[in-house]
Amino acid sequence: ATRAMQMLREEETNAMQLETIIQGDPAIAAKLLKVANSALFGGEAHITSVSQAIVRIGMDTTTQMVMGFAMENLFISDSKAIKKRMHNLWYHSVNVASIAAVIAKKIRIFDSGQAMLAGLIHDIGKVAILSYIDKNNYNISEVAIDNALSRLRAEIGSMILSKWNFPEVFISVCEGAEDWHRDQNLEADLGDLILIAQLHANIQNPVMLDVPPMFELPAFQKLGLNQWSPDTGLEIIHEAEKEVKDIVRLFAA
Repeated sequence: ATRAMQMLREEETNAMQLETIIQGDPAIAAKLLKVANSALFGGEAHITSVSQAIVRIGMDTTTQMVMGFAMENLFISDSKAIKKRMHNLWYHSVNVASIAAVIAKKIRIFDSGQAMLAGLIHDIGKVAILSYIDKNNYNISEVAIDNALSRLRAEIGSMILSKWNFPEVFISVCEGAEDWHRDQNLEADLGDLILIAQLHANIQNPVMLDVPPMFELPAFQKLGLNQWSPDTGLEIIHEAEKEVKDIVRLFAA
């Protein structure tokens, strides 16, 4: 996945080179075909090859999806307690990614594939913390784990994405994923979208405490959602229910 991202930055990269890398991982290639034929990206014709998927989705989105599929392998643990946390975190990330992709498609400000990847990586710092606790067999309380996740998730997530040479836009998403009143830019960015997607995900499956009302967030205003209420947002999500379910099914399988 990182090879694909690095290749995308090279001016002379073509779809055939990207196809070669993707076909080296049959599991990811299979999932990419499912994405290309899903309700989010699918057209009338059913496609059967990676090259066709790249054409339909585009090289940028293809690379983002490949990275997203590779992310799933990080949410693994041998510890029963940490494994449960990892499972819940992965489900939350997939749900946020799905909602972000659907909203992006509706408001037409962001690329849906980019929005999806942003949703998948927004809590990558938490994954690293949980993995560290698991691999070192630390016997610490649930409260201590929660505190570590809250205090360190943004900094560690930023370090990881920087190490993986992610673009700054994704690093910003990771840093501000729980900064509900972030207002760094005059125009909406992916970080704003992920905040709104998280609140919608929390309405469906409450996991976050002490979150502000959606209409109080700067992100809500900058995304042009002034006319939305939480109910209106849910109606839009329900209208695109098949798209969300398709995306969740792709990652949660």
